[in-house]
Amino acid sequence: MRVWLAVSVLAVLAGCSTGPDRDEAFLAAKARWASKNIASYEIVVRRTCFCATVESVKVTVVNGQVTSRVFIATGDAVPANLVEYYPGVPGLFDIVEDGYDRAASINVTFDPEYGFPSLTVIDYIGNAIDDEVAISATGFAAQ
Repeated sequence: MRVWLAVSVLAVLAGCSTGPDRDEAFLAAKARWASKNIASYEIVVRRTCFCATVESVKVTVVNGQVTSRVFIATGDAVPANLVEYYPGVPGLFDIVEDGYDRAASINVTFDPEYGFPSLTVIDYIGNAIDDEVAISATGFAAQ
């Protein structure tokens, strides 16, 4: 619960995008990412929720394709049934777009240099418990 509270507070303090201006911020961030034309990179994705796993994963992308997802703590590959939770940058944008379409509330912070969603906090069902999810993307390194 403390982790969720900390992530929520960070999202509020970090210059978030929510509500009516989300399209402008989202489109600008997506355009910034596209303008960088980065096809190969590594990024650390962490999903915090009341779900199967809450661990940091290094996602490696080569020529636009995810080539590996590895748990930082153990070096083990992410099992096939969990790979959807640890996407590359296009998948992070997909999660944000889905959140804008379906969630009761969403707060997104976009990386100022590259534009990818660096912190996404989604509450899918207002006034429900344990449906929230936070996804952070850190440690970005273009290859």
